[in-house]
Amino acid sequence: TARLRRTWAALGDAHAARLQRVRAAVSHAQSFKAMRDALGAATPPALPFVACYLSDLVFISDGNADATADGLINFAKRTQLAQVLRVIQRYQRVPYNFDTARTL
Repeated sequence: TARLRRTWAALGDAHAARLQRVRAAVSHAQSFKAMRDALGAATPPALPFVACYLSDLVFISDGNADATADGLINFAKRTQLAQVLRVIQRYQRVPYNFDTARTL
């Protein structure tokens, strides 16, 4: 996109400001913090960016041992995994109510 200098220069100020707001909202900085905050404030139904939750699951799974030093089940790891899954399920509980377009 950097090679589109003339195209970006022709973009109006209102559209450029809107583009900056979208870029800030979907930024991967701080592990998608802006997007997570926006989704947390949204009323379902909403369509979350599943990749950030999948990366959370991978980091939790890879970064924590399955068992404690005593050989017991690591319930802290399981609790973290359950918290991420609960967030995903929050968006699955509320159905979308679409009107059927008969002309299609």
